[in-house]
Amino acid sequence: MALLNGFKETETEQQYRRGEIYYINNASKEHVGSEMKKDRPAVIVSCDANNKHSDVLEVVFLTSAPKKDLPTHVTIRSTGRKSEALCEQPTPVSVERINNFVGKASEKEMEQIDIALLIGLGIKLAGAENQSGGASRKSEQQIQSSVKDRSKEESEKMAEENQMLREELKKQQESTIRSEAECSAYKAMHEQLLKKLMERRE
Repeated sequence: MALLNGFKETETEQQYRRGEIYYINNASKEHVGSEMKKDRPAVIVSCDANNKHSDVLEVVFLTSAPKKDLPTHVTIRSTGRKSEALCEQPTPVSVERINNFVGKASEKEMEQIDIALLIGLGIKLAGAENQSGGASRKSEQQIQSSVKDRSKEESEKMAEENQMLREELKKQQESTIRSEAECSAYKAMHEQLLKKLMERRE
């Protein structure tokens, strides 16, 4: 079987496979802005032909830190700890940086990562339909469905937050009304007592 252009004929010592999750030794690199700044797990997303014959793999890093709900973020649970794959930042790493094996992403998680990578890279599949038939059309529909589902979730979340804010505002208004009523009652009682005291002195 012919190798893809650019791949070496010699194999790397260890066979890395797409979807596997490893800790990446990332701390010694120079970083700018929002680039990953410390050792963390990452999912291999480069094809197995590349992984077999190249010294550089493509990965997407995982983080357990809270992130914005974006169509390029994919929830991963295969490491035993919930984390987000940051598919807007596919990163080339040398095999020398690859450390301990953590786990393997599920087939469903890799499907979601593929969609997120396409979205992040702005790749449209319509032009490939003549070659791949319904497969590219299905992928395009998956992307649109994913974006639609996330938009729906965001809208529902915003509606829920707005409802909570309205309820909180209503409680504050009711509390203010009660406070004003109590204040008026105390004022009336004070005026009545003062009036009685004045009448007694007269």
